[in-house]
Amino acid sequence: MKIFTIPVGLIRTNCYLVQNGKKEAALIDPGAQPDKILRYLKAEGLSLKMILLTHGHFDHIGGVDGIIKEYDVPVYIHPQDEEMTKTPSQNASAEFGGPGITCCTSRIYGEGDEILFDDIIFRVLHTPGHTQGSVCLLAEDGEESVLFTGDTVFAGSVGRTDLYGGSFPQIAASARRIAALPKNYRLLPGHGEATTLDYEREQNPYLASERDI
Repeated sequence: MKIFTIPVGLIRTNCYLVQNGKKEAALIDPGAQPDKILRYLKAEGLSLKMILLTHGHFDHIGGVDGIIKEYDVPVYIHPQDEEMTKTPSQNASAEFGGPGITCCTSRIYGEGDEILFDDIIFRVLHTPGHTQGSVCLLAEDGEESVLFTGDTVFAGSVGRTDLYGGSFPQIAASARRIAALPKNYRLLPGHGEATTLDYEREQNPYLASERDI
C-alpha cells in the first residue's frame, strides 16, 4: 500500500490517494482542486477505481464532481451524510460564504462494511460526532494498518461539533472507541499532520481519557 497526501483547498484538506499492488488508486476526501488531484493520478500512472468520503462537509467533497467527469467510479458516503452532499446549508459551504458546493454520490457504506481493493481492505467504522454520518476508514494490506480519521480525530484533538449534525458527546464516544482499538495504527486525519494511535492515547486528552474508563 502506497499513500500520497494531497493538501487541497483554502482549508488545506488532506486528500489521500491510496495505491494498491495493481497500480490502481482509491481517493479519500477529494475536497477541492480536482485538476491537481487528476495530475497526481496521471503522474503516477494510476487508474482510479473509487472515491471514499469520510463525511459530507464541503471541504471533503468539493472535488468529487470534477474527478468523476473523467473517471466513472463509485463514490461512497455514509447514508446519514448523503443528504449533506446535496445541500449547501448542511455541508457548511453556504455558511462559509462561498458558492454552494454539492457532489454526486452513488454508493452508501456503514459500520462493519468492507471494501475490497485488490490487496487492500477498507473497513468502515461509523464514528459520529463531527457529523452524524462521519466514518473512519481502516486500511490493511497484510503489512501495514492505517486509519483514515477524517475530521473525527486530529493530532492532539478532535473535530468541531458546532456545525450541522455535530454532537460533542458523540465525538467523545467515537474518540474513546478509536482509543480502544487493538493496534498502534498510523492515523491520517482530514487536516494537519499524521500521528499514531499510541501517541494520541498518551497525548490527546480525548483519547487519553480511555485509560480511566
